[in-house]
Amino acid sequence: MPYTREEAQTFGQLGLEVFLKRNRELLASFPGNDQVIRALVAWTRLHRQDELLNHLTTSETDLNFFANHLEEGFLTLYDAGKLSPVALITDLGQSSLDAMRKRTGIYPAGQSAPVPAPKPLSADELLEQEVRNDFATLRSDKMREKRRNDRRYEAMYQKIADTLGTLTTAYHDGSGDAR
Repeated sequence: MPYTREEAQTFGQLGLEVFLKRNRELLASFPGNDQVIRALVAWTRLHRQDELLNHLTTSETDLNFFANHLEEGFLTLYDAGKLSPVALITDLGQSSLDAMRKRTGIYPAGQSAPVPAPKPLSADELLEQEVRNDFATLRSDKMREKRRNDRRYEAMYQKIADTLGTLTTAYHDGSGDAR
C-alpha cells in the first residue's frame, strides 16, 4: 500500500531511530550523529532517492527497510573514506560494524564475507571418524580389543562395517600376473 508523504517521513524517522540504536556502539566513534545523518541524507538524495520513493509508493515496508537502507549508505560512505571515525572503534563498535556488514553483504573492495567456521563434529561423527581411522591403521587384534571394551565403539563399527571395505592382497608369483 502506498504511503502519504507524512507517513513516509514517520517511517523514515523511526527507521533512523532503529539504525541509531542498532549501531550505537559503532557510531560512538564518529563525529556526532548529526554529521552522520547529514551524510546519509546527502548520499540518499544523490544515489537512492528514486529507489526509496518507488519502494514507498509501490510496496509495503517496515522500519528495517529504512534501517537497512541507512546501513547500506553508512558502509558505502565509510568504505569510500567519506565517513571517518574520530576515535578508535572499540571492540563492541567493531562487532556492530561486522554485524552491519553481515546484514547488508557489503564488504570493502577485495574482501568477501567471512567463511563461517565449520560446525563442530557431533559425538557420533567423531566416533565414526575414530572407527574409520582405527580400521585403516590398527592391527586387527587391537581393533577387536577396542570393540570388546566399548559398547558405543562396537555399535558404530557394526553400523558402518559395510562401508569400511576390505583389505585384500594379491599373490604374485613373479610372472607379473596377480593370482
